[in-house]
Amino acid sequence: MSKSVPRFSVEATCLPLGHLEASLRSLVDAGAAEVYFVVSDGGSAPLTGAGPALVAAAGGLGLARHVHLITAQPERHVDIFAAMKCERLSFQVEGCVHAHRVLGQIRAAGMSPGVALSPCTPLTKIDYLLELADRVLLLGLEPGVTEGVARGALLERVKMLEENICYRELQTVIAVGAGLDVPTMAKAARLGAKAIVVDGGSGGWDGDKDPGTALTELREAVVIAMKTA
Repeated sequence: MSKSVPRFSVEATCLPLGHLEASLRSLVDAGAAEVYFVVSDGGSAPLTGAGPALVAAAGGLGLARHVHLITAQPERHVDIFAAMKCERLSFQVEGCVHAHRVLGQIRAAGMSPGVALSPCTPLTKIDYLLELADRVLLLGLEPGVTEGVARGALLERVKMLEENICYRELQTVIAVGAGLDVPTMAKAARLGAKAIVVDGGSGGWDGDKDPGTALTELREAVVIAMKTA
């Protein structure tokens, strides 16, 4: 089991967007790995999260941008984010017919490619994609749902996926997110998750505090929990 402290990403909607630059620089100082944006087309998931304008506004402020497309035919949107020099682009495999082509398209456009899975999507859906993806984001909730994380099922998926990746000697990173509490984050990290996405529904995130302070406190809570997870 992995005991390394995972990297932390913070969803843009957790931040006071009227002070975006200061918020991102605070996260940089706190050691955040990236700022994370959910972009939906309103069909595959409710029309919430960020848009391309916000992603563009976050460029050049010292923190990598990770866009998560929850859309049908994600290949239609790759060029938009490549044009703004976005660093990382992931997409839901459920909305994609030829996921292997889209991963190649993203990499060819100069971005790091990844895939995301809803809780009810079997891991076999991405088995042939692992060699092409830099990351797999396992969601604790269906897109658009705000509560009801099946923690045991999520942790089992992390364990199974990590075993597959290790057996095949791949470098694919497992990330987890969507409504997770601190104990679940800690257990996922012990089982092999290398990245955690923090959103407004994440336990341990204090949105009333400066983002850097909130992230530091959350990370410390996860580290403590990892010792007993």
